[in-house]
Parts: sequence; structure tokens; C-alpha cells
Amino acid sequence: MKEPVDMLFCMYNNIRDLDRKSLSFMKYVINIIVVFDPKEKTLALFNNPLNTVKLSNPASRLFLELIKNNGETIPREDLLKNVWEDYGFTGSNSNLNSYISEIRKNLACLSTDLTVIKTIPKVGFRLEADIQVSLQESPEEENNADTDIIISESDINSLHRKDRPRVEDLEGENRVLKEHRNNHVNKWLKARIFLGIVFIFLLLSFYVFYLSKRTVEISQEHYSYLYKTGKCKVFSLDYKLGYSKATLREMAEQDISNEKIDCQSVKQSIFHRRIMPENNIAKTYFIGVCSIAPSGKYNHCLSIINHYGESI
Repeated sequence: MKEPVDMLFCMYNNIRDLDRKSLSFMKYVINIIVVFDPKEKTLALFNNPLNTVKLSNPASRLFLELIKNNGETIPREDLLKNVWEDYGFTGSNSNLNSYISEIRKNLACLSTDLTVIKTIPKVGFRLEADIQVSLQESPEEENNADTDIIISESDINSLHRKDRPRVEDLEGENRVLKEHRNNHVNKWLKARIFLGIVFIFLLLSFYVFYLSKRTVEISQEHYSYLYKTGKCKVFSLDYKLGYSKATLREMAEQDISNEKIDCQSVKQSIFHRRIMPENNIAKTYFIGVCSIAPSGKYNHCLSIINHYGESI
């Protein structure tokens, strides 16, 4: 029969192994506003999962590194090593700044309240956010974890019962009864405290959700029709900038050709905008793709943001 310490150590190893296997199923809830899925490389609104933005591969790795070190300043050298060099790529400060900018812009597209990435001059960057981890396990892993823990606990309880001395006198019986009553009271108090915490958490979650639903305002963006390709209709969001329709179409065709959008079998509306900054350095284009249901209404939309010269 194993000693209790050995049994506890085995139980700890089982739980640690299960946690290691579950890392690929983690999602991160940021400030109860946005959900980051490293596996899918997406950012989505917590209260509207259909509102999703796709990150590039380097940006996804960079954001995950910031999340793992939340609240700590990470030097640029460490970020370049962990995000690029460890994956066989060559990083630079220019790349780092560009992908930090991509993460910030994507967060801003979902909410203006997510200014969580701080630049530490001449040092690096720091993420300052409330991070909650959502762990999704397969049913088989959950059953195995429960079985292992239950078996270990029952063995330990069995050992405790065998090692417990017999109570033969009245004083010993009274002491055992008193301990039993104290344990019962402690369990009752712990249960009440736990239920109170759960109630407060649910109340707070409902309040935050209700408040966010009230404060979110979506303004309608005006657009103009450009052309049709296959089953897709293409619209421009830049028609107020003074470009000719031919120029707008040329820019849209150039940017849309970079993305794998199915216009042969799926009826969709495509909305295009090209962002032209004054410094003419970090050029970006935005493409919104909305599939059309048989009823004629949009049933799903996907946002694509890409920086010139970078692959998503």
C-alpha cells in the first residue's frame, strides 16, 4: 500500500499532465469584452461571437506571448526570440512594431475600450488586462480526470480510516463527536460562502453584460456598388474620398485577389476599403465578407484586415 504522501504526489502528477494536454484548448477572455482563440487565430466579441477578426500568424503568436506574461514588461529581444527565432524566422524591430500595430487595430475594431498594450520606451511592451482562461476538454479527458482523482482520494481516505486509533473511553468519543460537529459546521459555512461567491459572480456578469449591451452603438456605414464577380457583389466604402469608380474597382480587385474568397458557389457581398496613411508606410486594407441567406438577409460576416506585404 502506498503512503499518503506518495498518493498525493501521484494525484498531483495526474492533474499536471491533464493541464499540459489541455493547453491547446485554451481561450482567453480579455476584460470580459473580447475572446482570443490562439488555435483559430481569431478575436471575437464576448457577447457576439459572430463578430470575428482574423489575426496573422505572427500577430497571434505575439499576442499569446503578451497574454502569458500579462502585467510584466517583456523586452523586445525576448519577444523577437520567442515569437520569431524559436519558430525558425528572423524578426526585427520593424516587424515587431508592425504586428503590435496590427493587434491594436484589430482590438480597436471590436471595442474602443481595449487599449491594453502599453509601449515601454527603449525597453519593450506590456499587456495590462484582466485575463480569464476558458479551458475546453474532451469528454474522454474529463472522465479520465474524474476517475483518477476519485480513486486517489478514496485510497487516501481508506488509509486514514485504517490509521485512525480506536476510541475506547468516553472522553475520546466526545472529542471525536466534537470534531465531527466542527467539520460539519465548517463544511456548511464553506458551502454558504461558495454559493454567495457564485451568486455575486453571476450578478456581476449579468450587470456587465447588460451594461455592454446598452452602451454598444453600431453606426451604419455608407457604401456604393462597384461590380459583380461570380456570385459576389463588390461594394466600396471609399467612394467619398474622390477616387474615380475605375480607380476604386482597380484597388478592390487587387486587394480581393489576395484573399481566398469563394465567389463561385457562395452568394456573398464584399465591402472594400483601403486605408492610406499620411506617412505612406503601414498601408492597410479592410475587406468585409457577408454571406447571403436564401431570404436575402445576411447570416454571417467575416472581417479581414491586412497590411501590405504581410500574409494573413
